[in-house]
Amino acid sequence: MNKIINVSIFDGSILASGVPSSGVDVVVSTNEADRRSLAEDLGILDVEHLDATVTAKPWRKTGVRLDGVIRAAVRQSCVVTLEPVPENISTTFAVRLLPEQELATLDDTDEIVIDPDEVIDPPEPFINGKIDVGAIVCEHIALELNPYPRLEGQVFVGSSDGEENSTVLGRTSGAFAALNGLKKNN
Repeated sequence: MNKIINVSIFDGSILASGVPSSGVDVVVSTNEADRRSLAEDLGILDVEHLDATVTAKPWRKTGVRLDGVIRAAVRQSCVVTLEPVPENISTTFAVRLLPEQELATLDDTDEIVIDPDEVIDPPEPFINGKIDVGAIVCEHIALELNPYPRLEGQVFVGSSDGEENSTVLGRTSGAFAALNGLKKNN
C-alpha cells in the first residue's frame, strides 16, 4: 500500500525527492472557501464538489509521473439563458515531470522516448524540487469544462437556419448582409 499525503487544492505541493520508489497517493482536498475561489478562478458559478486522488511515482532518474482521477460537480452559466447549468466531471490524467534545469538542457537533437501506445504529453518542468499537484488538478478541471454550457433544449434565437444562409453573400440578415448591400451599390 502506498503512503498517503493530504494536500489542499491551493497548497498542493509535494517534494519530488520525497516520492518513494513504491509511489505515494496524494489526496487533494477542498473546503467551501477553496471551492468558491476555484470557481472564481475558473470563471464559473460554483464548484459544488471536488474529489481528486493522484498517484506519484518516480520516472526516469530524476522525474516523477503523476496519474490522477478527478471527480467534480460544477455549475456554469448557460450561454443562451445565463441560468445555472450543472455539469459532472469525471476524468483521469497522466503527467510526466522533470526538473526544470534538466528540461532546459535538452535540445532538438536529444531524444525522449515516447511509447506510441501511451497517449501522454511530453514532460513538464517542476521548479525547485516541488511539484504543485493542486495546480495540475486545477488545470485538468479547466480542460474538462464545457466551453459552451447550454441547458437542454435551449437554442440561441439570434441564429438563423433558414435558406437565406445557404449562400454567404445572399443573406438578408446577419454579418454578411451589410457586405451584400455594398456589393449591390457598386
